[in-house]
Amino acid sequence: MNSARDLSQLRIAYAPMAADFRPPGDRRRFAFWAVKRGVQLELADISADYDLVVLSERADISTWSRLAPSRTRLVYDLTDSYLAIPPGSLQDLARGTGKSLLRQHRRWTWSYSRAVVAMCRRADVVICSTPEQRRAILEHCSDVRVILDVHDHELAPAQGTSEAADGTLRLFWEGQPQNLRGFRPVFNEALRLVANQMPVELHLATDPTFPRWFGRVGRVRTEDLVNDLAVKPHIHEWNSASLPAIAASCDVGVIPLDLDNAFAAGKPENKLLLMWHLGLPTVTSATPAYCRVMTQAHVNLTCETSEQWATALVNLATDAPARSAAIAAGKAYVDKHHSTEVILAAWDGLVEDLLTQVDSG
Repeated sequence: MNSARDLSQLRIAYAPMAADFRPPGDRRRFAFWAVKRGVQLELADISADYDLVVLSERADISTWSRLAPSRTRLVYDLTDSYLAIPPGSLQDLARGTGKSLLRQHRRWTWSYSRAVVAMCRRADVVICSTPEQRRAILEHCSDVRVILDVHDHELAPAQGTSEAADGTLRLFWEGQPQNLRGFRPVFNEALRLVANQMPVELHLATDPTFPRWFGRVGRVRTEDLVNDLAVKPHIHEWNSASLPAIAASCDVGVIPLDLDNAFAAGKPENKLLLMWHLGLPTVTSATPAYCRVMTQAHVNLTCETSEQWATALVNLATDAPARSAAIAAGKAYVDKHHSTEVILAAWDGLVEDLLTQVDSG
């Protein structure tokens, strides 16, 4: 993008996931683009005047959605499937009420999904993570773009993966500990079925503890969430330096999700792409995003039942050529569709379009 002169003339603000920019939603998305393009971001203040404001999912959308029309271009980075949660459902009301009680929203919000809709209607552009999300958001905003996370800047590809030489199948999962609830019941039963056929290890790269109720009501130990699994897991504290080595010591990546939970089933393919970037053949739940990407990559490793999970895992453990083919297919897909250059170009296009609108305004 011919950005050096134009960007220097813009006031660009960002409402981050966290003030230290540590969450993945900051360091792998717009804030990463700003660093790579040499853009100094201001922390978004609704009372200030900007050319461009980008709001993360943690922004106070109860106030930003009421921002009066102006030359400020407003971008809402909505990466999760909150619109899949029925308005007025217990989950929806609990999230909205919790954000209000804890003052993450300055204006009272009963229904979080309705607040998301209001923010989408106010935004000039909404960013999402899947074509499925885009179709839903287009009902509320005319400019909706799909931009995924960047991984290769912080995670080097694993230097070869385990070949299960000792007969043990080593499984790898990474992510936020709250998502470990997706292991039950389908994947947990699959673990039991596989463990009846061969030794199994389960390696989890995650946080050892996590905050309860928006970080205001104590903490939960991650091991307490998984102490009743069919296979006792090894918990590794997540960090970008050690993650490739942990992945390289394992045979197969796993991404189980609760398909009966619309929010979980609506998750994008980011985690699968990360697993492929790390060099792991990966078995997933049959979500729309994972099915779509697996089909495009010519890989058939999505599952709905415990039996399907067990069959896929055992086949990868015992069939080295199949495991190698899955690794190669995943790498080829990531290299073509998900390089840093591809993601940066998507953000470049967004900012360039908005820059043109600011200039013409």
